[in-house]
Amino acid sequence: MCTLTYVGIAVTVAAVLVGAALYGIERGRAEPVAAGPVVARPVVTGPVSESSEGETRSPSAPDREVADPAPIAPALVSPAPTAAAAAPPVSDVDLGLSVPLTVPACDGSGIVVIHSAISPGAYAQEVAAALASNPGARYLRTDRSCPSLRQQSTEGNPIYAVYRVSGYTTTELCNDVRLQGGDAYGKWLNTASDPALIVPC
Repeated sequence: MCTLTYVGIAVTVAAVLVGAALYGIERGRAEPVAAGPVVARPVVTGPVSESSEGETRSPSAPDREVADPAPIAPALVSPAPTAAAAAPPVSDVDLGLSVPLTVPACDGSGIVVIHSAISPGAYAQEVAAALASNPGARYLRTDRSCPSLRQQSTEGNPIYAVYRVSGYTTTELCNDVRLQGGDAYGKWLNTASDPALIVPC
């Protein structure tokens, strides 16, 4: 009989405990937990020690005296060379005659010089007369032609020469000189012969 009584009491106590536990669980679910305010904790910085302050600060260096720079000598600039005067174009030295001025090639051929005009005031008249007396002849200005021709007169004036075309051999050139007669003489058109040289025939 006593045993049954103890068993009944134990069952009752267990039921009470289970009920209380279930009640607590349900209440915990129903009531949200209130979050408390977040309190920021101040950051406490310790005092800077004299030793650390001394390490970060360095005594300022004394100002140095800067010597004045030595004066720079001006650069010597050489003057630009003066360009030589360009030779006038052919159109400027042409005498405007019925026969135009020629500029023969310096190819080693020969010419028979018939007349040389050396007076600036009489160029056109002299050259025109020589051309009229020698049909088929041509004229050139020596300083616009080959260096094997005399480039200027003794007085320093340009030379206009009336001439005939000849061959490439001394025999051909001398035959043409003799055929022309008078004061005619032979010259080579090249870049090597002495301009004072007259071909001997």
